[in-house]
Formats: sequence, C-alpha cells, structure tokens
Amino acid sequence: MMISKDNKQINLYYHPDYALSKKCLAIAQANKAVIFPIDISKAGISQTDWSEMAKMLNLSVVDLINLNHEIITSKFGKSPNIDEFDALKIIEKHPEVVDKPIAIRGNKIVRASHANDILQLQSVDTGEIKIP
Repeated sequence: MMISKDNKQINLYYHPDYALSKKCLAIAQANKAVIFPIDISKAGISQTDWSEMAKMLNLSVVDLINLNHEIITSKFGKSPNIDEFDALKIIEKHPEVVDKPIAIRGNKIVRASHANDILQLQSVDTGEIKIP
C-alpha cells in the first residue's frame, strides 16, 4: 500500500481497538468529506509508509508508538530505548502499539490526540463542515 495524497479524500489510518480511533472515524463520516478508512490491524502498512508518515508529522517513527503499551513494556521494560529500525519492525508486527489515528489529505497530515483533530483536514469552502 502506498500513501495516497489525494486532496479530494481523507485517508484515516486507525486501529479499531481504540476509542479515539472510533470517535475520529465517526466524526469524519458524519461530515461530507470523502473518507478512506484504513484499519492498520488489517492493511499491512509498509515500513516505508510508516517512515513517510512520521516524516510528514516531523516525528521519529518511535514517536508514533505508545511506549507504555503492554507489548513494549513486556519486551523492552518501563524505559524502552528503541531506535527507528526497531520501531519500524515493532509497528509492522504489532500495529496496535500505534494508539493515535493519523489522517492525511493531500500534503496535510494530523495525528489525532482528540477526536475533533480530524476536522483540521476538512475544507470549509466545500461545505464539508457544517457552519451554524
């Protein structure tokens, strides 16, 4: 799979086990934007794509990982020292360690900490956001 940078749709990379992912997906679907949901537990996102997303976010791949996740703490302890190479392998094998959804539209990207963060990618001039 390659990262699509289509301005006409929002690609939402999410893991279905997280409430935040479900909320982001619901908010995105409630508006008029075209949403392409990508379940990272099933999609098989490549290491190259994870690297590209991290770069677009100005983060390291390690920053995409919840270092407090049970998989990480059981393998690396409470203060893990993980490099980019290891992080890519971990995400590829255990995508559930990525606990925050990532949304991409064109060249814009958002890593959601709150459900409404997804709205940053919706376009006001197209009527996608309902303005009272």
